[in-house]
Amino acid sequence: MKLTINRVWTFLYFIIIIVFFFISFNEKKDDKIHLGGDNIAYYFLGKAIVNGEGYVNNHTVKFDENGNKKIAYHKHYPPGYPFVMATFMSVFGTEVAIAKNINGFLLMLSAILLFSILKKIKFNIHLAFVATLFMLHNYHILYFSMYMYSEISFMFFLFLFFYAYLLSLEKDAFWKTPYFYIAVFSMVSLFYIKTMAIGILGGFTIYLLINKKWKEAIGYNSLTLLFYAPWMIRMSNLGGGSYTSQLLAKNPYRMEMGKMEFLDWFTRFGINFKRYLSVEIPDGIIPMNPIYNYKNDVELLNWVIGVVLVAFIVFGLIKLKKHSLFLFLSLAGLFGILLFWPEVWFGKRFITPILPILTSLFLFGIYALVELLLKKMKFKNEKTISNLLPFSFLLFFIFSNQSNAYLTYTANGEFAPKYSNYFKAAKWIKNNTSDTSITACRKPNLFHVYSEKYVTQYKKDTLTENVLAQLDKRKVTHVIVESLGFSSTGKYLVPTIRKHQGKFKQVFKLTKPDTYILEYTPNLGYDGQWEGNKKEGQGTFKYQDGSIYVGEWKNNTRTGFGKYTWKNNMEYTGIWKNNMRDGKGKLKLQNNNTVETTWIRDTMQGPAIIYAPNGTVLQRGQFVNNQFKQNQ
Repeated sequence: MKLTINRVWTFLYFIIIIVFFFISFNEKKDDKIHLGGDNIAYYFLGKAIVNGEGYVNNHTVKFDENGNKKIAYHKHYPPGYPFVMATFMSVFGTEVAIAKNINGFLLMLSAILLFSILKKIKFNIHLAFVATLFMLHNYHILYFSMYMYSEISFMFFLFLFFYAYLLSLEKDAFWKTPYFYIAVFSMVSLFYIKTMAIGILGGFTIYLLINKKWKEAIGYNSLTLLFYAPWMIRMSNLGGGSYTSQLLAKNPYRMEMGKMEFLDWFTRFGINFKRYLSVEIPDGIIPMNPIYNYKNDVELLNWVIGVVLVAFIVFGLIKLKKHSLFLFLSLAGLFGILLFWPEVWFGKRFITPILPILTSLFLFGIYALVELLLKKMKFKNEKTISNLLPFSFLLFFIFSNQSNAYLTYTANGEFAPKYSNYFKAAKWIKNNTSDTSITACRKPNLFHVYSEKYVTQYKKDTLTENVLAQLDKRKVTHVIVESLGFSSTGKYLVPTIRKHQGKFKQVFKLTKPDTYILEYTPNLGYDGQWEGNKKEGQGTFKYQDGSIYVGEWKNNTRTGFGKYTWKNNMEYTGIWKNNMRDGKGKLKLQNNNTVETTWIRDTMQGPAIIYAPNGTVLQRGQFVNNQFKQNQ
């Protein structure tokens, strides 16, 4: 009878979970494109796979040493999530609006898996149901389910791995059950989606070794390595990926700060530990601050809430008994990776896939404590209260209502003016440049959605010559100066433009806020000697109007001896001072006659001789304020 009632509850809760998902997801669904560059990169990669182009950046271009185009093989993001997207898009279409639905579908499957996992590890069925509702009500989980990020797919395969492994425990010979192979497939998928899966495998392996399950440890690790090896070989052949260099950098957004040193790792660990305990975990489980300013000092209340939440999570793990070590080591392995992640990668994104597990353990910790107290007090109707208690946890929804309201608000809102201008600039590129144009910008993936032309990033280097060299190498035709609020454009691109103004020409401008499109012509502008950011010494400047100056420079001005040639072939050769002709010189006219005289602040003054092209003296005279008077 009890088994039948459980089946009824299970069926009923599955129906409610699915209905709750559709209500919660559709109410907050945002049809706008997300402004993070990662999700668009995933989309383009998935689209390239569907189109049969391979795992390549089909919206960017690369050139070999001879200047010929070559395939831009992608080597930053692992291919797991783009392949999941490609599978979905090959059936339903490649439009952005359609592609965004894949995460919603995976979220629904993840909710079903979570409910099944919690039942399997002996949660009270009502508590398992309530914990699953928490997952579908969580601001951060809903946020990443709306857009094309890999967190939800990672969550799905993580839950699939947990559930498959738990089912495999019911068989004596693990290699004879299909659940073992499903678990291996899930683990391999996790590696292909996010490299931090190594933390999950590491913790899980330690769990197997502690329980003396040597064969299983060898089986999981060898098969995972076997199926992940092709990607490792590919990356090795392409010179390695960028994640390793970012992890080893003090700040992956400011590579000029150099690599991590020994003591830096302790500093990073401390910062991340503080952040996760006092901010990320508390607000991840009970979202109350949709926009958190990480520059603010953490208040004492945050610490108290964080410590209490973690205490309940640990207590819940302990009370699980049979499966506590399995979950603890799996989660600990993941957090071990995150604690050494660059501290500038803040936010709930990296812990989003495990937030449902942490929340479930938190609720179970409270439930187990109350149940323990009821037993000690020998309370009557203990079972009834235990069954009703989980539903009281729904009161926690009140705390996250503000965050979810913000999610609905952003879904219904418009782009901020700075992004609206950015997209208008992209549309200008689409309508006013050739199909071979290449634009360097802050968020190239996002820009390409609206420009539909080739894009690239400018080099993040404080040496402007290095930034310029990369623009040349990538054959950039246009650059964008925007007001997106990120420091890299003002830190790296703008100084390059200011120093080499002659190579950049403004062709489009928007205001409120200022957004510029500049045409880049590498063979124009200044080439020569510098002293700091100032032209100093010998140099050549080719101007936008076709004129050329070759000669001496001082303090960023034409000063000294130099030759200036106009587009109409007139030439001045002589002394310059502060960008003006100032001293003795010769002026070759359009008729090829030459005037030899003295200039004072760009004005001809004093004795002068006019020569024919063959050197014959035609006239002698005097200049007064540019007016020539022939000698009598």
